[in-house]
Amino acid sequence: FRSVGDGLTEPDPREIAVVRRVLALCEADIPFHRIAEQLNAEGLPTKRGGRWHASTVHKLYGRRAQYQDALI
Repeated sequence: FRSVGDGLTEPDPREIAVVRRVLALCEADIPFHRIAEQLNAEGLPTKRGGRWHASTVHKLYGRRAQYQDALI
C-alpha cells in the first residue's frame, strides 16, 4: 500500500500483482525458498527493491488476510 495523505493508504497496483503471484505460488504448495528463487531469477525486486528470501515470502504469506480487500 502507498500513502495518499491524511494517514490514508491505497493499494499499489504493482505491489498487488506481486502479492497475487506469491500467494498463488504458495497455494500451489511450492516451498517458500523455491518461490524466492523463482522471483529472484526473474529479476523481480521486493517492495523495497531487495532480493527475495524464504523468510520474506513466509512473512507475506502470513499477512495474506491484510490483502484480502485489495485482491478482489
